[in-house]
Formats: sequence, C-alpha cells, structure tokens
Amino acid sequence: MAGESLVRYLLHRWNYNIYAPDNPSTAVDFAIKSGDEWATIQVKSTNSQTGVHLKRESRGTGENSKGVYYYTEGDFDYLFGVKFPKVYVIPFMSIRTKSYVGFKDYEEYCYDLNDPLTYTNPPHLLGELNG
Repeated sequence: MAGESLVRYLLHRWNYNIYAPDNPSTAVDFAIKSGDEWATIQVKSTNSQTGVHLKRESRGTGENSKGVYYYTEGDFDYLFGVKFPKVYVIPFMSIRTKSYVGFKDYEEYCYDLNDPLTYTNPPHLLGELNG
C-alpha cells in the first residue's frame, strides 16, 4: 500500500487525473487521464530486492482462489516499480522478461524522489502510448 500511495502522490504532482478501480482483482492499480487519453498502471514495490516479480494471485473463490497469474500484453500500460527513493516508470512493451523486472536493466526509466527535477520534468505517459 505504501508504494501505491507514493505513486499516487507522484502522479498527482505530475498533474495526471488518477482513477482507482473499484474491483481489487483487476490487473491495474490505477488509470490515469489527461484530456481524452488514458493509460493504465500496475504498481509493484520492494524494500530489499533488486527488482519485482510480475505476478498476481487470484482473489476468487472456489477452485480459482489460489491461482497465480503473470501479466500479459493489455493488462497494463506502465509498470511503476518502487524501491524507495526511486520509482521506475517502465512501459509494458519495454519489459524484456514478463515474470521479473530487475531494476538495473531499466535505469533509463528511473525517477529519483530525492531529485527536485523529478517533480518538474514528468514523463509524457499518454502521448507515448499512441505514437
């Protein structure tokens, strides 16, 4: 929850409108909007690891209640990987291994929360998706 709160704050500072789904079982944590354009976001956080696993557990009932699912194309547009004080904003299409993201391989997508420029030079998340 701390990672999601931090990402929500960062998106707010970057002037994106933020929407959270009502269903906690969805593949996205947030949707963002600017004008008529939308993008979806998945947040993964770690305190001690050098990356994050890209999987989710089913929250269903019955036979499907313990399933583990890996994300696939179309589940989300951007991964926000949080390892404080850094946030990695990685387009799904740039993720090389769909089950694990090692942060050292994605330094070009890194935003350091200790750097004041992080707050004044946001990524253009919506325009990048459409061209």
